[in-house]
Amino acid sequence: LRPRYKTENGQRLIYESYDRLLAGLSVPLEQQNIPTTYGITHIITAGSSENPPLLPLHGTGDNAAMMWVYHMEELSQAFYVIAIYNIGGSGKSEPNDNYS
Repeated sequence: LRPRYKTENGQRLIYESYDRLLAGLSVPLEQQNIPTTYGITHIITAGSSENPPLLPLHGTGDNAAMMWVYHMEELSQAFYVIAIYNIGGSGKSEPNDNYS
């Protein structure tokens, strides 16, 4: 499997940018890494788990933080938002050797 980032410093810079973006939100978030057959799937959740679930999906070349950051506060008032980062995308989900 080819590395997703050219350098460790490049990966660090992307992750720091991601973390700054999420830190700017006024809504509490929870981040989780879910092990799957094809690697680690990173998710963020916001809102009460008592609310109806909402699963926003991001487009190719984006990640859930970039795509949904400006909507998360409003959506999390009425929904339990579960934003999934596609494996192989630009977020924190990491593919393993099974991913192709």
